[in-house]
Amino acid sequence: MNNTNTNNNDNLVKKFSKIILINEKKMIRERDLIEMCSNLENFNDIIKKVHNNLKNIGFELVKTSYLEEKYYILTTEGKEKALSPIHYGILALIIALNNEIGENLNYFELKNILKDVWENVEYLIKNN
Repeated sequence: MNNTNTNNNDNLVKKFSKIILINEKKMIRERDLIEMCSNLENFNDIIKKVHNNLKNIGFELVKTSYLEEKYYILTTEGKEKALSPIHYGILALIIALNNEIGENLNYFELKNILKDVWENVEYLIKNN
């Protein structure tokens, strides 16, 4: 890889890390990140470096899917061991619902919508 590509990749690693860290929802769609890269191979290398950078400062970047959309979720180090992929999928669902419905979504509506997985939601609430 030439020096220009290395600099571009380093800049994207910094940019992705910053976007993920300052994102209020601590979640981003993989598609949004890929669109900022020149190609998928480039993206895979960059996301590995982003993951390592975040790990070095005590965070984990967890990849999950919801409705055939892939997401990266920022968590504190060690949390991913306590949570299963279904938990991260539920988190993505809750965030997506909140984005669509907004503040009009109350606890009881959420509980009704997620009744099939409510036990997992309660686990997430209990474990912050």
